[in-house]
Amino acid sequence: MSTQLNVVGKYMGPRLDGAAKIAGQFKFGDDFSLPGQAYMKMLKSPYPHAKITAVDASEALAMKGVLGVITPEDVKDNPYRLAGTTMMILPYDKVRYAGEEVCAVAAEDPHVAEEALSKIKVTYDPLPFVLDPEEAMKAGAPEIHTGGNLVRGGPSATFTFGDTAAGMAQADKVIEGRYETVFNQHSNIEPWAGLVNWDTGSGRLDIYTDSQYMHGVRNGTATALGIPISRVAVYNNGGSGGFGDKTGTHRWFILAALLSKKVGRPIKFRLTKEENLLQGIHRYKVIYYIKTGVKNDGTVTAMEETVISDAGAYYYTGGSGAALETYAIYKFPNFKITVYDVYTNKPRSGPRRCVGDPPGCFAIETHMDKVATTLGMNPMDFRKKNNMYVKGDKDQLTGNRIPMIEQPACIDKARQISGWDTKWKPFDNSKPLKGVVHGIGMANHCCAHGAGSLPNAAVVVMNPDGSATVHVGASSVGNGRRTQLAIIAAEHLGLPVEKVNISNYSTIESPDSGGTYGSRQTKSSGNAVGLAALDARDQLLDRAAAKLGVPKDQLSVGVEKIYVTADPTKFVNHVDLVSSPPWIIGRGQWVPPTKTTQRTYATHVCEVDVDTDTGLVKVTNYYAVHGVGRRIFVPGIEGQCHGGIIQGIGEVLQEELLVDQPTGKFLNTSMLDHKMPAFTQVPTSIVTDWVEDPESPPDSYNFGAKGFAEPPNAATWGAVSNAIANAVGVYFDTMPITPEKILKALGKV
Repeated sequence: MSTQLNVVGKYMGPRLDGAAKIAGQFKFGDDFSLPGQAYMKMLKSPYPHAKITAVDASEALAMKGVLGVITPEDVKDNPYRLAGTTMMILPYDKVRYAGEEVCAVAAEDPHVAEEALSKIKVTYDPLPFVLDPEEAMKAGAPEIHTGGNLVRGGPSATFTFGDTAAGMAQADKVIEGRYETVFNQHSNIEPWAGLVNWDTGSGRLDIYTDSQYMHGVRNGTATALGIPISRVAVYNNGGSGGFGDKTGTHRWFILAALLSKKVGRPIKFRLTKEENLLQGIHRYKVIYYIKTGVKNDGTVTAMEETVISDAGAYYYTGGSGAALETYAIYKFPNFKITVYDVYTNKPRSGPRRCVGDPPGCFAIETHMDKVATTLGMNPMDFRKKNNMYVKGDKDQLTGNRIPMIEQPACIDKARQISGWDTKWKPFDNSKPLKGVVHGIGMANHCCAHGAGSLPNAAVVVMNPDGSATVHVGASSVGNGRRTQLAIIAAEHLGLPVEKVNISNYSTIESPDSGGTYGSRQTKSSGNAVGLAALDARDQLLDRAAAKLGVPKDQLSVGVEKIYVTADPTKFVNHVDLVSSPPWIIGRGQWVPPTKTTQRTYATHVCEVDVDTDTGLVKVTNYYAVHGVGRRIFVPGIEGQCHGGIIQGIGEVLQEELLVDQPTGKFLNTSMLDHKMPAFTQVPTSIVTDWVEDPESPPDSYNFGAKGFAEPPNAATWGAVSNAIANAVGVYFDTMPITPEKILKALGKV
């Protein structure tokens, strides 16, 4: 790979798809239309748990403008399951949460389709329901799926190292805590929307949408419908955010396809904000029980942790990710972490930005702060004392190599840029709390996001004018993906970024590169694009060597030319090497090295003002240090960091979907009540810094970068929580930390 970089970390131009978005010319999922399209609406259950005993759609079908209805009877024999092995295309035995889809209607007009829903008569036999995962674990709790409410019949995962009983016996103190987070939803700018057309003549199914994984939509829908993958095409411009909500196929794609086939028309659907809050994927509620043995000098001797994760009615991803926050930052000599994923009568849970790590960061880093306070120690000193992973260490559990370990550097930089040693003071109990009080807190973070994985693939085609087109399946969901991948290709090929086009708009023009989630595409598709560009570059060098009459190992790649290293006046331009056939086509597919574990590290420091009369919290100054390997697209990574921090602040302070306990229905399914942060809640100052320690091949062909988009959200949870505790002298064990909770803790309500 190149050692002298021209565009990596230096390109400050516009995003490649930015102009179209600014001009209003970019097509999002809801912007697609086809002649003759009809509209789909879905009937939802009013009960959180009930048998379906009868469905009568005759009155709806008799309405003018109604074209067709899909009921559970139409799909009950289809074996396909979404969300693991439990979620049917439509529930034909019983509904498992209030708001679950029961039927789908196609009509000439969306308003007619909406009205037709009220004409469908569904007879329910209500069943007892359970909303809390700890209650769902008890004997005699209502059974949501056959076999019990534990997703795996017992613990979903157990992580054990050393002897915790012996470690606890060595401790001077044993400190315990219970921590609880809540159910919330991603609140994407654009709710789920799409257009589906099944041409029965050609047998081709076209899907137009906005997805984090268009090939996943293609593969899942094809499998559900029993048709070859080759007959399904997904068109996906991307750009409206997903955060884990839009990770693959869903009921509405399959139902829209069935309706399209049934009525012979394209079918368009668009969830309302209320529907998306209810029917989309949700951040799962997690409960943590943590027990820590510690010596008086601050040395942790043992850590035990039980994690109980609310899977909702349909399991998608579990709570085991939270365990990393405990065992992957600190090399505790003895630990045991047991994880349970539990079904409840709530909508399905799944990944939201950084999946299980933000709740895990809140729990473990709040607990670590609490232990430090109990011992009278500076929180940063306490953390540094506890044997953080350092460069060259192997993973304790697996023995795998860890290519980059930046946690010690992150905490040192965060300490410096935040002025921690002059700002941090322990809470003073002797002073009365009056008016606005100030606090500062910090949190470490470690997760597995940012690692590369299969599938990934890319094809680089050199065009006759010397420019390049990169075919890659990585969806761009507003994160600057096209620009980032173009920079990687441009650097390898010696091209200006503007002369690289990223073609990732459909499954028919790009290979399956996996989903844009888990912060995996920087490394997955980044390495695939790097390898494909290196393949094309190697072919360019072969042709240049023949033209210049020198061995190719004596050549260098410049900007749009290849020159003799010893005499740069002798060169040949790219365009002269590619203007005629045979065309240069580079291919790349990266297979991650075995026995290697990648981690992503960060340290955040947060300052807050807390109004002790109103309980309102204002984040004033924020400092974030992340290990990223190498920054590729600097404005993009800055934007991701700021966005993750602000999203995390919203989750810590206010975002929660409230459930009415007697009915099992959500109470606040609107953006007015499920609030995201307002501009007035954004920190006055966000300072970012980076630890750059680039990887080398075979770990990296993307100039040493690793993924980044999710960790800024996770570290925020612990940092904000601990800053509030430092301000008011009370640690909060439940999320969100609302004004009401603060006032109650201060004895004012």
